[in-house]
Amino acid sequence: MIKAIIFDWGGVLIDGILTDILEYCADEFSHDRTEFIAMHKKYENDFQIDAISEEDIWVKMAEELGKPLPAKTSLWKEAFNKFYHPKEEMFTLVKTLKKNGYKIGFLSNAEPAAMEFFHEQNYDMFHEIIFSCETKLAKPDKRIFEHALKKLKVKPEEAIFIDDNADNIQGAKATKLKAILFQSPDQVKKELKEKYKIKIS
Repeated sequence: MIKAIIFDWGGVLIDGILTDILEYCADEFSHDRTEFIAMHKKYENDFQIDAISEEDIWVKMAEELGKPLPAKTSLWKEAFNKFYHPKEEMFTLVKTLKKNGYKIGFLSNAEPAAMEFFHEQNYDMFHEIIFSCETKLAKPDKRIFEHALKKLKVKPEEAIFIDDNADNIQGAKATKLKAILFQSPDQVKKELKEKYKIKIS
């Protein structure tokens, strides 16, 4: 019996905006976008688990690029705010599932600035909210899924995880969670209804 449904953020509940954010940051550094994104990649995991601060990343990259440091408090949050676009159909689904008695989890690999932006939205449909930067663990590490299950107080077989990243789906399955690879709101609703017999209306 399914008791909980856990949602990823970027690419599932909102449009995927990582490339937009990085291109925005590259422009603030007045640097080639492709090269900037490739250079930032080496900091990505540590950034998501808060092992390195945004400020330290920009200081290091400014030194590597030979560019001045942009005079902004948080390029990341500023860009997140600029490109943030919720998938309204998915948020409606989340609210319906909560109303129908399911525990709703939120599980995201995200940086402190993104987490701060999230909390400013005052979302009230999630029973438990888990960020990689708080747990110091990131998907697809199975420990973050185990943490989410513990917070929601459910067994793996009682929960479904929804993500748009195939590696994260495999990580969830390794934890014995049921999982859906997001392709579209209609596809997710169909799988929930037909495969898992979830009431979505």
